[in-house]
Amino acid sequence: MTKQFTAALVLELAQKGRLNLDATLSVYLPEYRRDVGDAVTIRQLLGHSAGVPDLVHRSDIMQIVKEPATPQEVISKYCSNAIEFTPSTQFKYSNCGYLILGALYERVTGETYADGLRRLTARAGLTDTGISGPRAIVPRLATAYVVENGQQIKAPYIDWSVAF
Repeated sequence: MTKQFTAALVLELAQKGRLNLDATLSVYLPEYRRDVGDAVTIRQLLGHSAGVPDLVHRSDIMQIVKEPATPQEVISKYCSNAIEFTPSTQFKYSNCGYLILGALYERVTGETYADGLRRLTARAGLTDTGISGPRAIVPRLATAYVVENGQQIKAPYIDWSVAF
């Protein structure tokens, strides 16, 4: 669910003139891997056409999502590989692309993603929507399920501290 909100926050910045969707990533996050940052635009990240690898296809994904980490740590460790194709030539869903967009949002605004999300959801009247910490007890929290051996079971714990 966070990708829709991340996109809304980034597009709001563009609408206000604080961000250019056709600028490269290096303009806003100069510390990001230079060859990728100079080749990829914000618009391409939003549309999953940047060629940024997807974290989900890693064999160790379940271990990664169980460990608390900042978005910047995840980006640095798992989302800074070379692009997989020339930007805008293909579509490939990328969670890493949206982690990068969340970090970009924080850089441009100087506020946390969680604060931006609170502001956005409050304006929309979404009083039960937000990001909670790993130890938070949240009433009516949505639960994820997976199918294992043909049976639907509660999904393993995922640390959402990296959610963008």
